[in-house]
Amino acid sequence: MKAAYVFGPRDVRVVEVPKPAIQRPDDVVVKVKACGVCPFDLRIYLGLFKGKYPIPVGHEVAGIVEEVGKDVTHVSPGDVVILDAMIRCGVCRYCRRGLDNLCERKGPLPNGFAEYIRIPSRYVYKASKTIDFIELALCEPLACCVNAVEKAGELLPGDIVHIIGAGPIGLMFLKLFKFMGLRTIVSEVLEHRIRAAERCGADLVLNPKADNVEKEILGFTQGYGVDVTVLTATTKETFSLALRTTAKAGTVLLFAARYPSITVELDPNIVHFKELKIIGVEGRTTKQFYKAFRLITTRAVVLRDIVSHVLRLDEIKEAFETALAREGLKVVVTP
Repeated sequence: MKAAYVFGPRDVRVVEVPKPAIQRPDDVVVKVKACGVCPFDLRIYLGLFKGKYPIPVGHEVAGIVEEVGKDVTHVSPGDVVILDAMIRCGVCRYCRRGLDNLCERKGPLPNGFAEYIRIPSRYVYKASKTIDFIELALCEPLACCVNAVEKAGELLPGDIVHIIGAGPIGLMFLKLFKFMGLRTIVSEVLEHRIRAAERCGADLVLNPKADNVEKEILGFTQGYGVDVTVLTATTKETFSLALRTTAKAGTVLLFAARYPSITVELDPNIVHFKELKIIGVEGRTTKQFYKAFRLITTRAVVLRDIVSHVLRLDEIKEAFETALAREGLKVVVTP
C-alpha cells in the first residue's frame, strides 16, 4: 500500500509499505478515506520535531473498517469510523487522573496519511454513513477546542469571547462558541480568513492592520473586556493584547504552541488585580474526543465549509506546502 513518511526537513514522500494486518484480538484495520493536515504534521515536515527518520505522519483520520480482530464487537467491516489516533498508556499518573492528553507515554499511531491503518479498537468510533469523510476527519482538532472550552470555566449565553486568528482552529472555535450561544469577536490579518470568519457568523471581525483592536473590543464590551481570549496565534503583541482586553476574572487560553518558542512579557500586576487565569491547552482527553464526536455526528457543529483544499495522497507535499502558506483554510488529504 501507499503511505507518506517524512525523511527529513521538507522531504515528505509516498512510499510502498506492507498493508497492515490484524495482529491482536482487539485490532481494527481501517481503509483511510480522509486525513487532515495538522500543525503537528507540519512541525515534523519542517524538521522542528526531534525524531528518527523516516517519521510517519497523519492522525486526523476517518475511514471504513476493513477487518476486525476476534474480540472486536462494536464495529464491523464496512462501518464508517473516526479514529482517535493517539496512544495513551492508561496507567501513568495523568491517565489515572483523567488527563490522558498529558500521558507520559502518549504518541500518534502510524500512519494516517496512508491507504490503510491498524489501530486498537478502543480508539475507533462508529459514525454515520451520511456525513462526509472529510468532515469526520476534523473530529480530532475539534476535540482540542473542546478541551480549551472546558478549561475556560463557566460560560453563560451572551458572554463574549475573542478569538485571535481565523485559521482552521480559530474557525472551529467560532462555530463551537456560536453553538454555545456566546458572542464572538475574531481578529485576523489575512483577507480570505477575515471573510471566512464573517461567513461563519462572527459578531465582530477586526483586522489589526486597519482597526484599533483594543479600542474596538472595549467599545463592543462596554469597557469591560471579553470573558475569554483564545490565542490560536501567540506573539508578544497578541499576548499583551489579551492581557489588556480580557475582563476581570476572565480567562486567557494559550492554544497554539510556538516553534521555535518565544518569550513574552507578563506584568504580574495585571494578572493580580484583574484575577486573570492564563491557561495552556494541550491536545484532548478521551472524554473530550467523545464530546467532539457527538458534536459532529449530531450536526450540532458543521465544519465542512472550513475545508478549502482536498488533495490526493500523491500530492502530500503540495498539501503540506499549501497549509504552510496559509493560502486557504483547512487542508485534507484523501487516498
